[in-house]
Amino acid sequence: ARTDTTWLDNYHDTSTDLTHIAVYLTSLYWSVSSLTSVGFGDVVAASEVELFYSIFACLAGSVVSGILIAHLSSVVFDLNESAFQRSERINAVKSYLRYRSVPRDLRGRIITYFEHLISQRSIFDERAILAGLNQDLQRDLSQFLMHDTIESLEIFRGVNEPDLAMSLVNLLKPASAQAGEIIIRAGSAATEMFFLISGYVEEVFKDDGRDVSLAVIGPGSHFGELCITLDGASKHLVTVSALQDCDLYLLESDHMLELANLFPKVRERLRTFEANQERMLQKLLDNA
Repeated sequence: ARTDTTWLDNYHDTSTDLTHIAVYLTSLYWSVSSLTSVGFGDVVAASEVELFYSIFACLAGSVVSGILIAHLSSVVFDLNESAFQRSERINAVKSYLRYRSVPRDLRGRIITYFEHLISQRSIFDERAILAGLNQDLQRDLSQFLMHDTIESLEIFRGVNEPDLAMSLVNLLKPASAQAGEIIIRAGSAATEMFFLISGYVEEVFKDDGRDVSLAVIGPGSHFGELCITLDGASKHLVTVSALQDCDLYLLESDHMLELANLFPKVRERLRTFEANQERMLQKLLDNA
């Protein structure tokens, strides 16, 4: 017979024999109720040792619960951080447009543009992150980030220059266009060229007031480079319109010429594209 009183004596009728299953289930019940809350008071300590153990179990349960809640909160915050930051940027644009009393139709187009553009971009300032790395790490990270983009663009595909990716990360600017939008208007200043990531655009040449379709181009192609590479040219010769929603990269003319000077293979391809465009335009003029 037992001489020391324990919690079993208080919880069960000791005149009956207890099975091992009954003792185990009661112990498990007490452990779960103590670790997940503060217990229900139906199973209580009957000695100083059991009191100490009960205090330790309650404290341990509180600590573990706090850690789990903090961890889950961190996970949820990380999942929502990008959405929150994008929402903040869109709200800032909306506030600015309201402040400037921009007409409703134009305001809607601008908001749609920014919503699409922001959804396609990283929330992180990759240029600032790269600037904080040494040159070797910058090169390796740039190659990882830009590998798919370089391989998808005809003018850069297969150019095995270690510094090309690092230059493109800093020079390419994301852009987008909605279906029907004019991306380049003939006669406008030729200050940039575009690389098409998704969607299709149409190049239209105006001949004696008549619109002549020059080409329909798709992902991986580029346009707007002709006036950049022709000596002394400063205006676009063709109008380029989006046939569907498009994602693009924009490259300013000075930066394109910089890349051509740095990477001979890019310069060679640019000259080839220039010659092809000139022949196509000349053929159109001859047939006019």
